[in-house]
Amino acid sequence: MEFIKEKRKGFVFYLLADAVVQRIRAKVDTDFYLEAGFLAETLEIMQEKVCECRFEVNTKIHQVEFHVHYTEPI
Repeated sequence: MEFIKEKRKGFVFYLLADAVVQRIRAKVDTDFYLEAGFLAETLEIMQEKVCECRFEVNTKIHQVEFHVHYTEPI
């Protein structure tokens, strides 16, 4: 996972690895909700703000983009 940028209301991360490529190419539906949840919870603890995370899968380059947003301070 690679940190890309910090925005006013959150962060952007990219996930790109061989395991990700295999999951995206698999014949079953693949999602990254577990990874998004861990990322949101980690940043919530570190930043002391309530966070949510959404993800977008780019199948052309086999990359997952995570957007973590602050929802409100704790």
